[in-house]
Amino acid sequence: MNAPVPVVVVVFNRPEYSQVCLDSLYEADPGCLIWPIIVDNGSRKKTKSVLEDWLARYDGLPEPRKAVVKKPTLLAKETNEGFAAGVNEGIRAVLDSGDFGPPIILHNDTVVFDNWAGEMKACLEEGEEEVAVVVPRTNYANEHQMCVEELRQRFQEIKPNNKLRISVEEIRELVVGLYGKGTEPPKILGNETLRMSYCSEVACFCMMARTNLIKMFPKWDEDFFPRGYEDKFWFLPAERQGYVCMISNRSFVHHFGNITSDGPGFCFSEMFQINKERFLRKVRELDSKDKDSRSAV
Repeated sequence: MNAPVPVVVVVFNRPEYSQVCLDSLYEADPGCLIWPIIVDNGSRKKTKSVLEDWLARYDGLPEPRKAVVKKPTLLAKETNEGFAAGVNEGIRAVLDSGDFGPPIILHNDTVVFDNWAGEMKACLEEGEEEVAVVVPRTNYANEHQMCVEELRQRFQEIKPNNKLRISVEEIRELVVGLYGKGTEPPKILGNETLRMSYCSEVACFCMMARTNLIKMFPKWDEDFFPRGYEDKFWFLPAERQGYVCMISNRSFVHHFGNITSDGPGFCFSEMFQINKERFLRKVRELDSKDKDSRSAV
């Protein structure tokens, strides 16, 4: 059997969204063998209980589901050291496993649909070597290019306020209202003829990377606290070496958007601006070092 595709999900509170996200990993057919790696980034007691109950449910899954979902791994951090630190914890577990397929970073405010991982993996397998990262189509992301515009508009009309509490049942009802019951991806994707298309920027709400890229660049910069721009800075050196990111047009993942970084106690716009400035400063520093290196030759 092919090596499992690790799916690193960093969780920080907001147990209701995490519950729906993780349940979808059990319910949808991923299209390939996946290995969920859940990183609890210092969450409160209720979220910890949700994660433990979800993990315990694995033994009761039907055998056909266990054939495509490997027993999950739960990693617990004492405190929230930021999203990048959580990703690094998961990637270390991936690398220590020794045998793995192209890893996926997945936010905990997402819902996956059938063949979501298999279609992304097919893009890497069928694409040229410079195709190093693949993202799915979605309803909501900062990068409009990967969004299905009709779904974006429908979702914007009903998008929950991130500052408010919402129940698991209400989240499920919202998803069913958008896509219908079941785990099939939206019918709107049926007209896609090209398996993949170019994407101008990575987006770690859901992204798959080649195994060799993870080995080349295994650590995300933890200065981008609590989150924002860490994915773009991680991909920057690979991009400068000629690697590209592509969109898997037949893979779909619903995204609620900035739930754990714009909920109670957070202001996403402020942290995003701070990390944007941090990103630009770090890029200037890299450019300066590159210039000095060329001058020294």
